[in-house]
Amino acid sequence: MKSYFSILFTALSISLLALGFEDLPASASIRFTAQIPPIYDETLQDLIFNSKWLDPEEFGVSQASSFADTKKAGERISRAIVQLKSFINDSLFDEARFDTASENLATDLSQIEQLAGGPVDKDTVLGKQLIYARFVFETMVDASLALKLYESVPTPENILLSRMFHLNVKILALFNDQGSIDTTIERYEQTVTGFWKNILFCKHTFFSLTGISVDDRLVFRSQVNQAVAVISILWKQVGREKRYT
Repeated sequence: MKSYFSILFTALSISLLALGFEDLPASASIRFTAQIPPIYDETLQDLIFNSKWLDPEEFGVSQASSFADTKKAGERISRAIVQLKSFINDSLFDEARFDTASENLATDLSQIEQLAGGPVDKDTVLGKQLIYARFVFETMVDASLALKLYESVPTPENILLSRMFHLNVKILALFNDQGSIDTTIERYEQTVTGFWKNILFCKHTFFSLTGISVDDRLVFRSQVNQAVAVISILWKQVGREKRYT
């Protein structure tokens, strides 16, 4: 009994769970990322596509537009990224505020992709911004749906599941708008290390619990795999920055 309350208190002290969420509608679905081992891509863009987190065949629009305005698209995507990052604070992903704005954001991102004039080379500045923004948005959508489910019943396993969804959103704030590590963040190297330790703590604690359903284990493992893969990209970029500074 002591270990149960120890786990519950530790997780609660970090997660700040809110009660009273309405039940998910029957039609709601949570797009959990596929289980993957840590992979060795050099950029977030390659990781996203190689992991099938975004389908390169569906990204962008199918036909190039004669009304393409990449300058305007770039200005609008920069503003959208600032708005997306505003939902991430030091402790949590603010899913309540995101929910309020998500429909307008989805429309805005689609309009920006149309404005860009068609599928954009992922290695251009605009391409990197579009991929990063779309991935952050989709990750937030998944987290928002999952948190409504897991935070409504704060069992030890649900607290840890919620924490992993929060972490996977928060990790993305460590990138700049082109999907590279944001070196303007104070002590960014220590911040990446802190996330890594947090992930290891969650993983160790979750898999030490008993009576966890197979479904919850699969969801948790997929979230850990996503976090580890993203952290590996950040850590490579930390090393690269250290070599050239």
